[in-house]
Amino acid sequence: MTPAVIAISGYSGAGKTTLIASLVPALRGRGLAVGVLKHDAHGLDFDRPGKDTHRLREAGAARVEAFDSSWWFQVAPAPREPGRLFLPAGFRDDLDILVVEGGKGADLDKLWFTHPGLPDPPVAVTRVLEVVERGDHALDEVLALVVAWLDDRWARTPQGRVVLVDERCAARVSIDNRWHDLPAVPLVSWPLAGVLAAMRWSPDRAWLVAHDSPAGEELAERLLGLRRPGVWAVLSEKGAVLEPQALHLLERGALGGEVDVRAALGSHPKTLVVKGRK
Repeated sequence: MTPAVIAISGYSGAGKTTLIASLVPALRGRGLAVGVLKHDAHGLDFDRPGKDTHRLREAGAARVEAFDSSWWFQVAPAPREPGRLFLPAGFRDDLDILVVEGGKGADLDKLWFTHPGLPDPPVAVTRVLEVVERGDHALDEVLALVVAWLDDRWARTPQGRVVLVDERCAARVSIDNRWHDLPAVPLVSWPLAGVLAAMRWSPDRAWLVAHDSPAGEELAERLLGLRRPGVWAVLSEKGAVLEPQALHLLERGALGGEVDVRAALGSHPKTLVVKGRK
């Protein structure tokens, strides 16, 4: 899944950490699951000599992981790819947005945070959406910019349509009005096997799902109109819209023996269940 990643960049001392520490609860208040990735061009120092993680890494471990009852973290070498930010696979399956602190050299959309007296962003820094100055209204300005950016990105998520046919030909999918027959995912019960077939086939799409026949335009318009950042699935009795973030939840449901989408997602807090015509 392609994550929604935006960077808060700026010179050292601009106040990026303080800004992000206020931005995260503001985004969470909008129902969004938020992750933060800190990128420090000067080197991180949390893994200090004397700590167990440092001792094990110095002993030659390729990577060191630690966890307690609340948190898990990993210490591992970063890939040597200049200009590319390291985004570990699977790190954001359960996020709506990942905010990067720093990352001014990365190929990411970014907001440049500064204050009077600091120079403009270097010419080499690309994809700067806006320059925001530190001040009393900086958080409100950044929040509005990030929400608008995420809304636009969400609206431009590519879409496809799935018709669940039967267990033999589990799913017919349509992309740009071209239909393809997909076999069922093995060892998974139908109809969930048909949904997973489509989402695995193109995991960065939002999928409109219907049983037996294509969803009518009225139903499709209704369900697609309920899409918004922070909602990973819209479920009704006759169809569903599934965002890329729903895939890992459906995979988990399949492992637990679930049969259909409603059983796997119906009680999840990121699911919107539509009843009747409301």
